[in-house]
Amino acid sequence: LIVAEFLRILVLEDNPVDAELVQFELNEAGFSFTANIVQTEEDFVQELLEFSPDLILSDYDLPRYNGALALAEARRRCPDTPFILVTGAVSEDRAIEILTQGAKDYVLKSRLQQRLVPAVRRALAEAEEQKARRKAEEELRAAHKNLESQVAERTAELQRQIEHRRQIEEALLRYNERLELLSYTASRLL
Repeated sequence: LIVAEFLRILVLEDNPVDAELVQFELNEAGFSFTANIVQTEEDFVQELLEFSPDLILSDYDLPRYNGALALAEARRRCPDTPFILVTGAVSEDRAIEILTQGAKDYVLKSRLQQRLVPAVRRALAEAEEQKARRKAEEELRAAHKNLESQVAERTAELQRQIEHRRQIEEALLRYNERLELLSYTASRLL
């Protein structure tokens, strides 16, 4: 499966060899992408804002930063961007904690070849589904708002017609009263 869309991938990784391996695996899988590799919190935050990544791959243990903090920053600045933890070793408790905080998956570097591409495909597919669902919800809200507007307009038009008929009926009633009075007066005169 070759991904047709060109992806912007932000990689938070302090080991250049690991960053190259990640890119190699994605290239081998047929992904078209540009990857920005960062090693520090400052560069990571700057790239979140300027690069607008479609996917974030992050190591957990960095010299002065970690994957949990990076995930929190990513959730705050670009909550819809999938975040995958790519790390050397992480305890099961730490992995569960990262997943419950919003990471889409985690991949151990020792299993990079087997797990990275499926994890990336799954995360991107979920993000696309979420985007499509949000778009459908927005379209549904817009259609509902449009329908409410049409109902309000039609209701107002019907109220105007009802008021107009009421006025006509009142005028006819007055006219009938006058005719009856004239008829009574005419019959009395005759």
